[in-house]
Amino acid sequence: MKSSLKKRYLVKLLANIISALVGAIVVAIVPSALGPSSYGKFIFIQQFFSNTFGFLDFGTSITFYTKISRNPERKELILFYFMISMVILSIAILFTQGAYFFELDSYIFNEISQYYVYLGLFFGFFTWASSAYIRVFDAYLLTVQVEIIKILYKLGFLVSILLFTYVYHLNLEMFLWLSISSLLIFILTMNRYLIKKSVVAGLFSRKKVNYKDLIIEFKEFCAPIASYGIVLMLVGIADIWLLQYVSGLEEMGFYGASFQIGAIGFMITSAMIPIINREFAYCQENNDSRQIRSLFKKYIPMFFSLSALMSIYVAFQADNIIGLFLDDRYNSAYVPLILLSFFFTYLAYTRIIETILFSFQKTKEYRNIGLIYNIFGVALSFLFIFIFEFGATGLAIKMLLTQLFGSSIILYFSSKIVEVKASSIFKHQIISIFLLALIGYLAILITPQFQLYILNMAFYGVVYFGLAILATYIYPNLFSLTRQGVDTQILLIKQRLYKFFYL
Repeated sequence: MKSSLKKRYLVKLLANIISALVGAIVVAIVPSALGPSSYGKFIFIQQFFSNTFGFLDFGTSITFYTKISRNPERKELILFYFMISMVILSIAILFTQGAYFFELDSYIFNEISQYYVYLGLFFGFFTWASSAYIRVFDAYLLTVQVEIIKILYKLGFLVSILLFTYVYHLNLEMFLWLSISSLLIFILTMNRYLIKKSVVAGLFSRKKVNYKDLIIEFKEFCAPIASYGIVLMLVGIADIWLLQYVSGLEEMGFYGASFQIGAIGFMITSAMIPIINREFAYCQENNDSRQIRSLFKKYIPMFFSLSALMSIYVAFQADNIIGLFLDDRYNSAYVPLILLSFFFTYLAYTRIIETILFSFQKTKEYRNIGLIYNIFGVALSFLFIFIFEFGATGLAIKMLLTQLFGSSIILYFSSKIVEVKASSIFKHQIISIFLLALIGYLAILITPQFQLYILNMAFYGVVYFGLAILATYIYPNLFSLTRQGVDTQILLIKQRLYKFFYL
């Protein structure tokens, strides 16, 4: 299982790196092509429907992935979840149409036209649906195959964005249609492959599917998550609505640009989340508590350090990143970018830790923890966005503090479940942040400055990551490694270099 886990992680990591590079190029093009106001509209409808589908999901996607990971032979779950997705789409359409029927659209969507709202709805649905398809591939250990498909999808999307930007002058309508079309092709390609591998072939011809039992089974798992989902949706929509209402679409554009850039690092570090989720669920199904504990002690601290490594790089290079990807109109995104880069560190950390709660079916505990830190977040939103009117910076402060608080609570409870000392992991967090921040500062002092943003980022990256590697050799525990493990890897690298140059 270890080799399989390592291979799947490396492939997903490679795909996420490519996705991050594509995302970086898209961020360098789209915000400037659309401008802060139009880009603010896109961010609003994107996050509005992301929260909407997250709410309508009611935790069914988590339930589906956890259960099919525990027992991949239960293919009736795929058919059942397809039906659930159609219900979710129908409810989203009825909700949106209801907003216009009862003339609530001016309060909800403000200056955004109905046409863009519906495009945003389908963009949100296909984004959510593509994640469900990827979960099926991961559950059936087809990670390598789906990541190859995802790489091709990302590259195709990038080519289309470049074409429409430099030939047809990209606007919001074009961007939404390109995004929807690319996602639809991606989903159809994944579906075709699953049919070829007989994963979804013949599902609709199955006669003996007890939907009543499946509904009861999903209900028992989802019920606590569903109530939390309502709060999560309301808080998410309230945040972006309040930001738009108090500070305007331009501040929404600043927030959106910094959010998208910050998410690039998240795309890279989050590669482990579905992989480790599947392993926790599989081990729990086989009552292998020792393996769960071993995975937790090794990968949770390692994951935090990897996430923090990316965030600190962004923090020290925020001015160059904005200069490279955006233009002078987005200078106000500087502070939000730094804050959101650390937010994504704790978001990814929270996502990987909470898989323990799902694997052990502790959904009530997950709900209660979520309610606690989101109520705390509501107070912060009111304080920083409405009272102090900090705009995009205020929302970024709220998101970081809320996620930091939430990840700490989830870590404490998850550690108790797997019988690992939480204090040792908290200690590792503090040491990692301190060491990596020190490395980042030292790298700034010794890195030469150039006129080109890309050169500044490249040279700083070489020095920063080089110092991080050196620190890992001196202090292997920074990335949950051992001295023996580091020495073994160095020996392997030497042997391969020798073979390459002398044989």
